[in-house]
Amino acid sequence: MKPLCLFLTFFLSFLTSAQLEAQDNSATINVTGDLVIEIPKADLIKTIPSLKLKLKEIKNISFDGFCDSRKLLFLHTNGESLSDVLTIMKEMNLIYYIKQNTSIERAKKACLNEDEIKSSFITE
Repeated sequence: MKPLCLFLTFFLSFLTSAQLEAQDNSATINVTGDLVIEIPKADLIKTIPSLKLKLKEIKNISFDGFCDSRKLLFLHTNGESLSDVLTIMKEMNLIYYIKQNTSIERAKKACLNEDEIKSSFITE
């Protein structure tokens, strides 16, 4: 049993560091148009209003909703503004994952309740 536990501990620690490294390298991703970002610890009441205020300061970024059940943020952007978005995420100490090869429309369909996306426009 001990060898199995040691192996699992080693394996899980490797996965954790790999995810952190992937997040650091995400600034090299070229995104134009739709941007879907998973923010696992985001909160509709606490996190999203302050994030929206910071995003308003960036040119060529528009907020297109937040799915609280899936923790997905929807933005329209161009490649130049992506680094600004990622800078804000780091300043706010948010863990995030950029969802590649998906559109906002497809991600919104995966949301459990469309009303929660609508309510994300209200919070400020």
